[in-house]
Amino acid sequence: MEAVEMSESKAVYVILSSTNCNIGRIIRSITRYEYNHVSIALTPDLDRLYSFARYRKNAPFYAGFVQESGKRYVQGGKPANIKMFEIPVSDEKYHEIAGRLEEMSDNKREYIYNLISAMCVPLRRRVKARNSFTCIEFSVAMLANYCDSLEIDGNRFWSIRALQDRLADYLVYEGPYMQKEKTEDWGDDVFLENVNFFIDIKDTVALNGRLFWRLVQRRMHREAN
Repeated sequence: MEAVEMSESKAVYVILSSTNCNIGRIIRSITRYEYNHVSIALTPDLDRLYSFARYRKNAPFYAGFVQESGKRYVQGGKPANIKMFEIPVSDEKYHEIAGRLEEMSDNKREYIYNLISAMCVPLRRRVKARNSFTCIEFSVAMLANYCDSLEIDGNRFWSIRALQDRLADYLVYEGPYMQKEKTEDWGDDVFLENVNFFIDIKDTVALNGRLFWRLVQRRMHREAN
């Protein structure tokens, strides 16, 4: 499918991807669906994408809010297959979502990948914790909060397949990630950073310990009320 000509009005872009990594393959085998990851972008060139994903390539469970370089999508010498949706938004909402992404980037340590919720996907359940999301929960939350025309319920469980069906009218591209000329600039993305194996383990345990504590706090708050 060839890319559809983009409009000149403001828009948010939702990208479903079939990532070239072992975790992605495992997710696709469990869900039996061709896409395993969701990101959003503010420009159609997809130079910078935003999602909840691993920070470093070799630490799959050390994850949180990331500004993804497009180079993540051409790992292994093969571009990932993607679906790209263009969601029109007002200038006001566009600037609001840009501001929200900037705030999250400035405070990224506060935003944790919700591994427990990800593990509950086969059960079609969400497990909520403060400032903790999976990639699809994050994307749905952004659409629900800033894309009024969609009328998406950000509180219920969403699968990637269900989100694709909801956005079907906004599809503008389907095919391999559109790789531009090669560059070594990864921006703020530390995906290829190599650290000692034990540091990866320490960081993973510490981060998911924080997630567990947030789940405990949420449970205590609910019981207190």
